[in-house]
Amino acid sequence: MAITELSDNEPLVTHVPALGHDLMVEGDVTGHPVHPPLRPLFPGGLRSEIYSLDGASDVGLGLLVNGWCGVVGMPELQGAQMRRWGVDASRLVMVSSPRGWLATVAALVEELDVVYACAPPVMSVQASRRLATRLRARRSTLVICGGWPSAVTHIDVRTIGWWKSQQVGHSSAVHEVEVTVTRHHWSRSVVLARDDRGVHGISSELVGGIPS
Repeated sequence: MAITELSDNEPLVTHVPALGHDLMVEGDVTGHPVHPPLRPLFPGGLRSEIYSLDGASDVGLGLLVNGWCGVVGMPELQGAQMRRWGVDASRLVMVSSPRGWLATVAALVEELDVVYACAPPVMSVQASRRLATRLRARRSTLVICGGWPSAVTHIDVRTIGWWKSQQVGHSSAVHEVEVTVTRHHWSRSVVLARDDRGVHGISSELVGGIPS
């Protein structure tokens, strides 16, 4: 099935069936699963809160691999990148050019498990708090590409380099990136290699003790 592409004035509910949020349980944390190489960064999965992501935007696709998900304001994310990260296009809703960022995102988090959105224009503290409250009530996750000052958890993507992989009958460019998640007084990093066939973990490191 193809990606569901909505214009800003189309009702979402007509495109998405009644949802049972897909969650995982690890210890005392319940959250949405992520792509396998990113799992060391998110013990227990994604929480019902706002995450900020800085760096290569396609890495955020690795957070959209389970349940119904949405992408807002990032038309540069295309099919090849989604396939690399294992995104199920038949369970993805895209709004490429939202007319009203807050109204669009608020409507999506009512129905979807995880929403990945471009950074919004300036928002009031009250609007930000209302959005966070809605996420907790709906058990949904919002990931903002470009930063969110009030986010508790920050995801930073740093490009390490790239090389050309030569295998029998196949040649591809391999990009190596370091993804670091910082929350309170701990940080955790993984180094990933991604090419046109997928994403693979190389190493991981935890600094600052057990995440809370």
